[in-house]
Amino acid sequence: MVAELRAGVLLGLALVFLVTIIAMFALSMAMRPDRWSERTHSGSRLRATRSGAVSPAA
Repeated sequence: MVAELRAGVLLGLALVFLVTIIAMFALSMAMRPDRWSERTHSGSRLRATRSGAVSPAA
């Protein structure tokens, strides 16, 4: 009984890790690649242009 319980817990943890990895992959595909660079340089004068491209200094 203990072995089955331990196997069930390990299987559940593995499933949680798999779902977490898939969710992170989906979020990374949904987010724009330059989103975090824009946040870290939010105080600078050079901002992204209207077309969405990042300026060379950013």
